[in-house]
Amino acid sequence: MPVAKVYTKSQWEAFARALDALPEKPEAEHGVTVRDAMKDMRARVHAAQAKGYTLEQIAQQAKPRRRTLED
Repeated sequence: MPVAKVYTKSQWEAFARALDALPEKPEAEHGVTVRDAMKDMRARVHAAQAKGYTLEQIAQQAKPRRRTLED
C-alpha cells in the first residue's frame, strides 16, 4: 500500500505562491486533444478526400516535417 507523502505548511504555501505567479499561457500553446482537434479538421479531411487523397496520405500530412539544410 502506498504511503502518503507529507509536506510542511510552508512548502504548500510556497507551491501556492508559485501557482499564483504563473503568467497566462498563450492560446497557441494550450494543449488540444486529438478528439477536439478532429472536430475542426473533419471538413478539411473530407475536402482532401474529395481532391483524391487517401486517408493514409492525409495522415502523412499530420507528421512533423524534417528540416533540411535547404529549408
